[in-house]
Amino acid sequence: MMTGVRDFILTHAEEVPDRWADILNVVGRWPAEVGASVLDAMLERASAIRSRDGAGRAWRAARELLVHVLLSVKYGEKQLTDEFARAKQVYQSPEPEDPIRRIAWLFAPDPQSPDAAQLEWQEEPSHYSKLRRVALQPLLGSSNVVQMLSRLLHEVPAPGVLGFALGEVGDDAIEACLLGSELTSGGARCDLVGGFIVAKNNVAGASWLTQVLKTLVRSGRQDEAARAASHLIPGNVLWDVLDAVGDGLAEVYWGLIPHLYYDLTEDERLRAIRHLVEARRPATALEVLSKWNRKSGALPPSQLVLDVLERSMRSSDILEVLGDGGRVGYRISCALALLEQPDGEDLVRVIRVEACFLPFLDHFGRAPRLFRALGETPALFSEAVAMVYQHAEVEAEADEQRRSLSRLRRQAGDLILRKWQGTPGETAPSPGERDEIFERWCRDVAEELRVKGLQDAAWSELACVLARGPSADGIWPCGPARRFLEGGVHPKLGRYLYRAKRNLRGPVWRSPLDGGTQERDLASGFRKDADTLREKGFSRAAAVAQALAERYESEAEHEDSETAEFLDP
Repeated sequence: MMTGVRDFILTHAEEVPDRWADILNVVGRWPAEVGASVLDAMLERASAIRSRDGAGRAWRAARELLVHVLLSVKYGEKQLTDEFARAKQVYQSPEPEDPIRRIAWLFAPDPQSPDAAQLEWQEEPSHYSKLRRVALQPLLGSSNVVQMLSRLLHEVPAPGVLGFALGEVGDDAIEACLLGSELTSGGARCDLVGGFIVAKNNVAGASWLTQVLKTLVRSGRQDEAARAASHLIPGNVLWDVLDAVGDGLAEVYWGLIPHLYYDLTEDERLRAIRHLVEARRPATALEVLSKWNRKSGALPPSQLVLDVLERSMRSSDILEVLGDGGRVGYRISCALALLEQPDGEDLVRVIRVEACFLPFLDHFGRAPRLFRALGETPALFSEAVAMVYQHAEVEAEADEQRRSLSRLRRQAGDLILRKWQGTPGETAPSPGERDEIFERWCRDVAEELRVKGLQDAAWSELACVLARGPSADGIWPCGPARRFLEGGVHPKLGRYLYRAKRNLRGPVWRSPLDGGTQERDLASGFRKDADTLREKGFSRAAAVAQALAERYESEAEHEDSETAEFLDP
């Protein structure tokens, strides 16, 4: 079969460099005898391939093949045989005649040099640095430096790597060329200048950096200056230089710096957070804040922490900056842990943050203040209901990131309503006071949501709270629910209570022989509650309890028939 593949290739590859590049990418995995004949065929056509456009790609593939063979020899997978000699010959055959193209490949993040394949990994950086310095020698001192550098910039795979190599050389003529206007502007020049500044700054220091950045800014190249600075080690030394340069350079820098992964002092971290907040980048500020050492003596100001968290709530790019929900939850929980004992208005702000990010914080168990406050703050419960039921706001957002943020709010509201199992008035000194607090809380929630046009949603969710509410006399439903039903506050409240009470039962486990025992016990209890409520004058509450009793009696009969069929199939 491989012979047929070889014959097909030799027939159709012709002298097209791209075709031979694809062949060289896979020939190393073929049987030696098949690969040898293919490589021999390429050697016969090498001069024609070298003269065609795209020859550089074939040469790169040949170099990678040689590296593959050398690494196989190095790690004992192959012996140094004819295969190595042939691969070396193939690599040398399409070598470009143009000196610029002959060295351009070195300026890649991982050039894949055949010479480096023989070295240990820790020796490779110095080896490549030496190769690049040698390759750049014709450029240094040349009377045609601008043209040569322009051509090289066009050919190299990573302009930043070229810039770094030039910065290590530190030639004044090259520096003047980079800071001047001779090179064509664009992303490649920006990366080239950035790499040069990073490398030379390592030896030249802050005073040189200040002058270079000033030169770029005064030449109208503020963005290039800021991007170059964003690749330097962050800290007070760099930031003082940016402030000294002025002309808005610091503002541009804080608006584009991607991440701050370096170790910063507390003073530097605080400075970075404030600047990022001013630059309207709360998600990045949150990332920096979350790395604060909580064991240190000084914590960041609470107002700054809250400001970052609240701005993050409104940030449409928080998932894009911080990654998946798990990372967002971790960052938020770390920031919340920096707040010691918030009270008053600060506590309200913290609770709103917990509510917004609950889908993420849920993985870290970090919303204790929120659940404590729900039964004490009707407005908070109302907000959670509104987050779930105001559907139109989600799809009305024109921007996809904002729609994602709106969906997150809806998910957060739903989690709040489902996970909170408390009731208002839990700490009241007596059952009577508890019922009074409970009833007043429900009325406040209903009124707030009525104003928002969510009256039906209000009583649907309030029914879930009322259904689990404790009763002073042990009869279900609780006192506030009975009074709401008899008062006719909402025509569907009885139906909502019925549904909520059934949902509270949750999953059921039983033996196949149990039949409807569980359901009969429930039906008996609800029937007794209905009779007692009827005697006390709560006819509507009694009707709900009676409906539950009848439903469970029906289910008991069904389970009995299932057991009978199990015993006598």
